[in-house]
Amino acid sequence: MFATGVDGAVTAASYGLTASMTQAVPAGSTLSGQSSKQLNVAANTSATANQFRLLRSAEDVENEDIAVANSTQIVCQNLNQYMQNTGTAGITWQ
Repeated sequence: MFATGVDGAVTAASYGLTASMTQAVPAGSTLSGQSSKQLNVAANTSATANQFRLLRSAEDVENEDIAVANSTQIVCQNLNQYMQNTGTAGITWQ
């Protein structure tokens, strides 16, 4: 599981859905190692098609308001090199 920021408000219905990251090209700070990528919940959620699944709030006191952008959320990998969700056919191991 990973902690990530989100680019928009999260609703209770968003949990369990999948989302991709905002920038295609890596961005962030080379000094701190902090990434500026965020989970794209504002425009790109799906039941199965994206690489990360939104699980829950990270319970981060400074960023726990899910009604605004930049809250911290817990995600897990949805699609990877070992498994591919093929929609109605279910999970296919590669």
